[in-house]
Amino acid sequence: MSDSILRLQSAAADVVIKTRPFAEIIYWGPHLSHFSPQDAASIARPVANGRLDVDSPVTLMAELGHGLFGAPGIEGHRQGLDASPMFTTTEVVQDGQNLTLLSEDAQAGLRLCSEIQLDSSGVLSVRHGLTNLRPQPWQVDRLAVTLPVAERAREVMAFHGRWIREFQPHRLTLEHDSFVLE
Repeated sequence: MSDSILRLQSAAADVVIKTRPFAEIIYWGPHLSHFSPQDAASIARPVANGRLDVDSPVTLMAELGHGLFGAPGIEGHRQGLDASPMFTTTEVVQDGQNLTLLSEDAQAGLRLCSEIQLDSSGVLSVRHGLTNLRPQPWQVDRLAVTLPVAERAREVMAFHGRWIREFQPHRLTLEHDSFVLE
């Protein structure tokens, strides 16, 4: 498979990730019996009317610098500067169904390490680590994973609870364009 289009597979689900120039999940759904990197062009999102002339990517950590109109996955600054980082992939390591992506924004002086895992039952796990590459502090106000949700999705299952009764499941109707759980 092309090094810029990688696939994580399980018996139940597949995740196809475009890694360059930045990390973006381009397919997340039922297992694909046949797929090649050339198929990635056929599932590209169209350019929306009334927006930018190019598609704003839904990266693993949505960035305002890429033309995002929604809530960003990263918010912060360095004394009022470097507030809209744009990460570019510098290194990709795939080990089975685990993927590690290193990305940098040289202008902002930040490095992002994203770890993605698809387990055998089809559960996707993603986590980020952010490193400041400069001596001046970069204040982190928000660091979140952003994942695409299929248009057909109507509800989401989340968990709530307090000590000793954590992880009480509940379902929520998706009525808007995002679901945020802190």
